[in-house]
Order: sequence, then C-alpha cells, then structure tokens
Amino acid sequence: MTKCSPLTVEEQVARRKEYMHRYNQTYKEERRENDTQYHRRYRATHREKCAKRERKWRKAHSEVNACSSAKRRALLVGAEGSFTSKEFKLKCIAYENKCVYCGLVLPLTADHAIPLSRGGSDNIDNIVPACSLCNSRKGTKTYDEFVSQSAVA
Repeated sequence: MTKCSPLTVEEQVARRKEYMHRYNQTYKEERRENDTQYHRRYRATHREKCAKRERKWRKAHSEVNACSSAKRRALLVGAEGSFTSKEFKLKCIAYENKCVYCGLVLPLTADHAIPLSRGGSDNIDNIVPACSLCNSRKGTKTYDEFVSQSAVA
C-alpha cells in the first residue's frame, strides 16, 4: 500500500493563495454591475455630500490634480512621455517650492518648458514648477522666450 505524500506548508499556502485569488476575481466580476449601480444611486441621492468630499480631496491633493490635468492634455495632443505627482513634488522641492519664473512661493502648477502645442513632451524633464499666474502668462511660449520677454518688460 502506497501513501500519498502530504503537501508541504509552502505548497498549502501557495494553493490557498491561488484559490483565494480566483475566488476574489470571480466575486468581483459577479458584483461589479451591482456595485456600479449602487454607487451611481448613492451619488445621485447625495450630490452635495459627494461634491463637498471631492472638493476637499482636490484641495488637499492639488499636485495630483495638476498632474492628472497635464496628463489628460498630453494624451489629447498625443505627446510622448508622462510624469507622476511624486516626480512633480520632487521637482518642486528641487526648485525650493518657488515659481521658476517669478521666484515667489505660491501654489505651483506643472508647466511645460517646451509647450505640448509646439512638440514638447510630457516627461518630467520638460516640466517646471510655475505659479498659475506665470503659467497662464507664458501660454504657448517656450521657457527661453518667456524668460527673455519677462527680462525686457
């Protein structure tokens, strides 16, 4: 009579992990439509509460929102590359949280040194921290064009 060799602890853990992964995937797929409908109904009946929570989150995470906006615009024009909010934070720290154009410590936005409309990329190398006023004034000028124009004025 032959005995079956029992599974090792590692094999048992691996099997259980695989089983739970399959179970969770199946559960999520079965619940997806129901959950989506629930969240839509909740949002429709609690509009003000949800809007207030979103405004609060956006205010607290403005750098993430700025990166998301920049990423969306870059996708629309088909620009190469991308950057994360963490990379943008590090870039701001490197510039001592000052606007690269006016040098003031204000809330910063991601500005493309070479604008997307003029073929610039969305890589972090082409991003400089700028206050919203300078970013708006710069428009579609390159970094060098804007700096030289600002020096003359």
